[in-house]
Amino acid sequence: MGLVSIDSAFACGRVSIGEMYWSSGEFLARLDGIFLREAFGCEVEFFTNGTIPQINALVSDGEIDFASELWIEASKEVIAKNLVDKRISLLSNPVSWAGEAWWIDSQTADRYGLRTLTDVLGRPDLFPHPSDRTRGGLHTCPVGWACEISNNNLFKAFDMKEKGWSLVDPGSGAGLDLSIKQSVERGDSWFGYYWDPTEMVGK
Repeated sequence: MGLVSIDSAFACGRVSIGEMYWSSGEFLARLDGIFLREAFGCEVEFFTNGTIPQINALVSDGEIDFASELWIEASKEVIAKNLVDKRISLLSNPVSWAGEAWWIDSQTADRYGLRTLTDVLGRPDLFPHPSDRTRGGLHTCPVGWACEISNNNLFKAFDMKEKGWSLVDPGSGAGLDLSIKQSVERGDSWFGYYWDPTEMVGK
């Protein structure tokens, strides 16, 4: 979903674009940058950060003029208020069919008959933490991503620490992808957060 600061909607010169850490966010920001440079002669700079810092930079301090991609569920009330106050403007309709979830690999699901979250949480032994194999590991989001907050809160809400689980910080989006790829290649189990539609989930 694209958002733009009203202050910048009809002016060019120097334009700052919010660029996400992940590939689609990077691609869309760079594409917008090309369009603004070539079509309008703007001087473009990029502000790379996670979802919450991007939203704050857009609506609070005006550090960025455009956000090419945002997961608005992370801060729906803030965005809605700023749309009403006409501090920002929506450039495209939000995608309503994108999703976020906790996933496990299909081979482990089939082998052990894991069909629900309750099934998974009862088997931390099947998903050992990479640095403490006596505990289960939930691969969460990198620091600064909005989903880091929601994953941490869900971890607490489901009393996962008491059930033998610990969080696995992937360090980056690339680190999260690598953890999935390596687990599949080795035939190991994997449990963690990801979003869709994406190439990773499709595979």
